[in-house]
Amino acid sequence: MRQRETTEETIEGKVAAEVERRLSPLIDQLCAKIDAMPAPVASAAAHEDEDRFVPKAETAALMHSHPSTLVRLEKRGILPPRRMLGGRTGWLMSEIRAALKAIPHAPKLRPASLAKAN
Repeated sequence: MRQRETTEETIEGKVAAEVERRLSPLIDQLCAKIDAMPAPVASAAAHEDEDRFVPKAETAALMHSHPSTLVRLEKRGILPPRRMLGGRTGWLMSEIRAALKAIPHAPKLRPASLAKAN
């Protein structure tokens, strides 16, 4: 009766061992390069700010106005309403910036972090 071959003795085992021997140093080098890379920077932060939905009360505070002023801007077509689920009204930050540019003598956005509107 013939003994069963071990994994190292089969052709598949030999091929697998050779592949592992050749790829192991390459994988180690790649892992070392990845570990040496700097942490990712949130480069999409500017886009996130533009796409952020701002509710009506926060928009009024940003624009130094009363929520009823926003209703008038809606009626004039300067700030078209955007309704969300649950009936909330608000706008994207990019729409608010565009409306401020369209309004003569409009104040700048209130928070310093949003001063990049200009």
